[in-house]
Amino acid sequence: MRLTGRHIVLRPPSLHDAGVLLEWENDEAVRHVSLDQGPLSLEGVQRYLRNIKDVYLDKQLRFIIELQGRPIGAIDLYDVRFDVRQASIGILIADTEMRNQGFGSEALQLVKDYASEYLDIDHFGVQVQLDNTPSRSFFEKNGFHVIGHEKDTIEMTSEIKRLA
Repeated sequence: MRLTGRHIVLRPPSLHDAGVLLEWENDEAVRHVSLDQGPLSLEGVQRYLRNIKDVYLDKQLRFIIELQGRPIGAIDLYDVRFDVRQASIGILIADTEMRNQGFGSEALQLVKDYASEYLDIDHFGVQVQLDNTPSRSFFEKNGFHVIGHEKDTIEMTSEIKRLA
């Protein structure tokens, strides 16, 4: 499945993406603001990519964000809870030259629209580290609002209003 926007394409990751995903996930600047623990191995990333089955089984859905055929980042739905129609979102525009150009917002909207229309998800949450002001600003600009604090993170949410 591919989601096509005005400037970007979202596509499922493949084994060919293992190297770039490993590079992104282990980048120290990314690790600083990520909630993940410890560095990843190539074998671990490849295992993850081989074991992707289905959003209904995995409760997760990852897309590679491409600009003109080049991967610039990734966006995930995770902790998907179909029973209460909610999911968490994580996004990374790994190519720093591509940040602040609207590609993250476009990817976020594509994923929210897809999740709403095809997965019946209408509540989206994010966790942002307290000191990650750019990420907090990004999500606020895209309709998320703070609902709480937990240790070193801020919890934010966004809801798609459905017509009756």
